[in-house]
Amino acid sequence: RKLGEYLGHTPLARGLSAAVVGRHLARGDAGAAAAPFYLEAANAARNSNQVGLAVRHYARAIACLPSGDPRLVDAHDSLEGIYRLLGRRRERLRHLDALRRIAHKSRTGRSITLALLRSARFDMDEGRLTRGLEVARSAADAARAAKSPAFEVEAEALISEFLRELGQVQEALAACDRALLASDPTTHPGIQPRVRAEVLRSRGVLLRRVGRVREAVSMYAEAIAVFRATDARRQEARTKHGLAFAMFCEGRYEDAIALALESIQIDLAIGGRFQLANTLTNVGHAYSRVGDFERAKAYLERARVIHDRYGEQDGRADTLTVNAEVLAEIGEIEQADSLLKDAEALNATTANGYDTVHASIIRAILHLKQNEFAEAAKVAANAKRGAEEQALVSFHMYGQAIEAAARVEMGDTHGATLLATAALGVEHLQGCEYGLEVRSLAASVLLKTGSPQGEKARAIAEAHAKTLYADIKHPRFRSLFRRRPIVASLLGDPAADSSTLRPSQSPVAQVP
Repeated sequence: RKLGEYLGHTPLARGLSAAVVGRHLARGDAGAAAAPFYLEAANAARNSNQVGLAVRHYARAIACLPSGDPRLVDAHDSLEGIYRLLGRRRERLRHLDALRRIAHKSRTGRSITLALLRSARFDMDEGRLTRGLEVARSAADAARAAKSPAFEVEAEALISEFLRELGQVQEALAACDRALLASDPTTHPGIQPRVRAEVLRSRGVLLRRVGRVREAVSMYAEAIAVFRATDARRQEARTKHGLAFAMFCEGRYEDAIALALESIQIDLAIGGRFQLANTLTNVGHAYSRVGDFERAKAYLERARVIHDRYGEQDGRADTLTVNAEVLAEIGEIEQADSLLKDAEALNATTANGYDTVHASIIRAILHLKQNEFAEAAKVAANAKRGAEEQALVSFHMYGQAIEAAARVEMGDTHGATLLATAALGVEHLQGCEYGLEVRSLAASVLLKTGSPQGEKARAIAEAHAKTLYADIKHPRFRSLFRRRPIVASLLGDPAADSSTLRPSQSPVAQVP
């Protein structure tokens, strides 16, 4: 104990080496005195992404602290966050329960708010959206009562995420605005920059879903700059994941792959597994768009395995739906139907508005490929209405195009023409993940109905295909892209001279 007390006044008491001081004090039966040094070492280990050391030192701090000590709240909160990152649900739940018990006993505003926030985040990860939204709203009320702007910002950001997944986009944007107001550095100078950057990331997701992709890219870029400056590697990985999908929506598939792989590399470097499957799904989706279907299927299968291995529910329905979408394009209809049924069953449980509409769109595509035109039109119309209610413009446009393609086969030329013409409004969006599909379907419908706009629509679709082709740099990807059926139908023989295609205007990152 004497040695620990002496070392506590030396530079050894700061950073990772503080654990040495804590160990001497603990062996000298001075547990309460040892705890701050273990916490110092644990925080240092966590900040330097040494997850194993952080877990060990937090556990020792908890063992040293007496029951009712307020520092137990932070220790259990840190361990809950670490186990979330590692994808270890059982251990995470154990520390979340401990956090709730402490809050129930202490009844302090801070502990109650923190327990509510972590409970809401757990509900989000488990797909319990309706329940989690109420918990997040309670957390926001508790944060305001405790006069804690930082927790208020976090609660409003969580509320925004829940509302976004439930399809209430305008309310989600309003929650983001409240969070940005509460994190304004001019009125709340004590708020950490990374807290505000998290809100910018959430707002970027919302802007991307309503078709304002370029604005979303700006939000992501600003957030990434903050996360890099503050060495918030985990948040940087999540934001790069979002930016990758924004690149995907703009048709910059190589950039999307490169950014998603960077996100994965960061996650693996810091020992994280949480939401890794979502990023792998985006990589597989992007590979399918350049025509590399074998690699796409490999990434998507790996994503499904990770969902199963770690019991990760967040994004599971989206992974299954994207799998079904890719399989449908290459004609593996039975397997696509099986995976899509699993996704639809999950959506019925979680009530995720985005995933529900996405699955309906792919279901309509399957009906269309199986020549079940009446069913395709019905499902596409329902998906279109759901997308309109949630301001999911990409799905709305695609739903219109699919319904038009089904109706023209049913002989409803007037309805098909109106829907196809409306779908061409995709030209006015800043980006759309189904831009080529919408333009191609709309042009095909208008040509079949003999519309005067048919040739113009065909020219629009061809121009978009050429733009996407010109933005692909890797020779193998260029060749595969030209062989995609939808591209070949627009640009003709893949062996045609590519000199007539517009040169790329955007730099593309190297793709592993």
